[in-house]
Order: sequence, then C-alpha cells, then structure tokens
Amino acid sequence: MTFYFVGGALGSAAASVMWSRAGWTGACPTGLAVTALAALLWVRTSAVRARREL
Repeated sequence: MTFYFVGGALGSAAASVMWSRAGWTGACPTGLAVTALAALLWVRTSAVRARREL
C-alpha cells in the first residue's frame, strides 16, 4: 500500500508542477508518461513473476 500512495503522490506532484508551468499542454503528457511508466513496470514485474513460476 505504501508504494501505491507514494506513486500516486509523486504522479500528482509532477502533474501539478506541469499544470502550473504549461496548463493542460503540460499536465496531460505528464499524466500519460506516468501512466505509461506504471504500465511498463507492471508488465516487467509480471514477466519476471511468470518466469519464476515455470
């Protein structure tokens, strides 16, 4: 649970900073990048877990 909270807080902070600097033009790509990074990490850890189960 701690990592879910930390990830959400860091993603929100990054989007907030970009919002203050560039509005929606900065906040939307930042949110997309954070989401893509989370998906990539999920895929990576799922693949490692799947290999261990073999």
